[in-house]
Amino acid sequence: MKMNYFKAVIGKDSAWFDKNNPNELATKIIKESQMVFRGIGDKIGELYGIFVMIIIGYGIAFYLSWELTLIVFGAFPAIFACGMIVAKAGFAGVKEEMIAYQ
Repeated sequence: MKMNYFKAVIGKDSAWFDKNNPNELATKIIKESQMVFRGIGDKIGELYGIFVMIIIGYGIAFYLSWELTLIVFGAFPAIFACGMIVAKAGFAGVKEEMIAYQ
């Protein structure tokens, strides 16, 4: 990824280098590649793990008590909606903190 970023920067016209300091190029490449890694690096693996746990959990639940599992499936939209509300509130808090640090 770093090499592709570097190749893209080298292909820029001279006006780009007038706006951005070429002496800070290495630092900028490292900083932005770390941001991408923090954004998707561990989270993709965690997301797969969560989906596998959900599938295996529902499989076990259907095996043990399929009636109760169907009731939980019926309540899933409400659980999902509550989760989305909590996530939205969390993102709003993060946004406020980012504004405060700028």
